[in-house]
Amino acid sequence: MAFTDITITHGFAAGGSESEATGTVTFQLTRTMTNGAESHLAGETITNTISSGVLSQPVPANDDTATVSIGNPQWAVTIRLAGEQARNETYFITVPHAAVGGTVDLFTLIPTQVQVG
Repeated sequence: MAFTDITITHGFAAGGSESEATGTVTFQLTRTMTNGAESHLAGETITNTISSGVLSQPVPANDDTATVSIGNPQWAVTIRLAGEQARNETYFITVPHAAVGGTVDLFTLIPTQVQVG
């Protein structure tokens, strides 16, 4: 058995006078995970440069049924956008092995924050 690679996608809109959003999206594994004879080590990093405002990056799923780990491996996703849309945000996600068509939009994986009050 091997890991299932899922392509993470998302479109980032530019703001103001900029024609395209630019920056990087980094995926960093929080815990080592093993599937058969293949392992991904904690701290493994995948970096994607946002081109023309579009993210498209294959990432190993961390919920395959044959995946074993100590603890709950997550991908820490850091979004760094430059220019008028400047931001630096980090989220923790699970990449689903059963994503339809092998592709999933990044923002469908980010936990929703509930506001109280």
